[in-house]
Amino acid sequence: MLEVVVSILLLSIGVVASMSALEAVSRTESKVNSADTLQRLACEKLNDVRVALDPTNVATSGDFTDQGHKDVTWQVSLDETSASFVEQVSVTATKGKDSQTVSTLIYLAASAESSASTASTTTSGGG
Repeated sequence: MLEVVVSILLLSIGVVASMSALEAVSRTESKVNSADTLQRLACEKLNDVRVALDPTNVATSGDFTDQGHKDVTWQVSLDETSASFVEQVSVTATKGKDSQTVSTLIYLAASAESSASTASTTTSGGG
């Protein structure tokens, strides 16, 4: 009789431990899925900025309602680098307390071309 009680007690402890482990795995999976979604949405917005004719004139914030994620917002930031006509573009996608940021460098060809044409028109040779 005592062996049966001990066996049931050990089996109960094992079941409780297994359920706790499954709950932790489920929470982790949810966090990973959320981070993956935020990362994917941020990458899509970064690609939108990259293909813009002038990345310095794109909207700096918004949401992903058009993609079915009305609770996810995005923010774009442009930061100067030490290289001429190159800026670092970062996009952050945020949902509640979770966020993911992706960044890349963009060559501002329009700015470089504008600067080159201004320089060529203002530096006329005299003789």
